[in-house]
Amino acid sequence: MAKKAVSDAVAARLAIYAGIFDGAHILDQNGLNILTNLSNPLLLASRYALGLPAILRLNETTQTPLDGGSWLRLEFPVANDTQTILGRGYRETGAFRVAVATEIGSGLAKSNTWCEQVADIFRNQKFDGVDCRTPTTREGIDDGSYFIAAVIVPFRYEYRD
Repeated sequence: MAKKAVSDAVAARLAIYAGIFDGAHILDQNGLNILTNLSNPLLLASRYALGLPAILRLNETTQTPLDGGSWLRLEFPVANDTQTILGRGYRETGAFRVAVATEIGSGLAKSNTWCEQVADIFRNQKFDGVDCRTPTTREGIDDGSYFIAAVIVPFRYEYRD
């Protein structure tokens, strides 16, 4: 339950700001379109009204966009739950990763700019119960098809069951 809440909150925040990524596809771990899988119809309506690009998720389907364009992928490699007090209070701590993939030959400026923009979206922000910490940017690698860099954002999320 907590992991889905955090995943949806982070995906929604990334979706809101997706327009700054110049038409990139945004993928997450489930291979599903964030916009059609979030339960917030107002978010869907506002994104479509603004003409923002489609946002996709990734995990079960690991294919890159068919048009060969740049993409961002949201991943949750680690999260740990602990009981905060006697009773039903819990804290999930972990980190999510946003992989930033740009076309080979498009230069470092695009990749670096997008990484900084992702970091700015989440740096020390609180939203929907998710408390983000200071992001770290990882140097990119050339995988033969894309230049892939990453932004890693530690987070904390407190909840009750």
